[in-house]
Amino acid sequence: GLLYYDSHLRSLAERPYYTVHGKTAEIEVEGGLYHIITRGVDRRDIFHSPEDHRKFLALLSTQKEKLPFYLYAYCLMTNHIHLLLERRVDDIGKIMHRVLTGYGQYYNRRYHRVGHVLQGRHKAILCQSEQYLTKLVRYIHMNPVRAQMVAGSFLHFKKVAVTIVHLRKH
Repeated sequence: GLLYYDSHLRSLAERPYYTVHGKTAEIEVEGGLYHIITRGVDRRDIFHSPEDHRKFLALLSTQKEKLPFYLYAYCLMTNHIHLLLERRVDDIGKIMHRVLTGYGQYYNRRYHRVGHVLQGRHKAILCQSEQYLTKLVRYIHMNPVRAQMVAGSFLHFKKVAVTIVHLRKH
């Protein structure tokens, strides 16, 4: 059977996974680290203002209190989202359903529209090695820099890191 891990204290190398790269999650592992990706329908923008970003993060924070998980990194691009979170008790699907449904309702009310905001179900990729984790965190944080949305400064990275630590508190 699967064991519960206090994984924020344990090395990824000590976890019982089958491969050394990311794999789409079919059976979720309590204590597993997951790269969550979702995007707008037809790759349309889903964030148009700082208020949209704040709303998404508020929904994420609310669900973090109700359905505890650890959030290690995130990136909210104009048309898609990357999250790196550690599953604790509740399924990733349940967490993401609540966050994404809430955001979709907010978005449709705010922009006077109806219909789907997000394209299909989110992707949840199990992070299974230290090497993959290192590359993943770099990828998530550098995404806006590569898209030339922000300057690639240490100050920007530091602000992101501070936000992550704040959201991760119990």
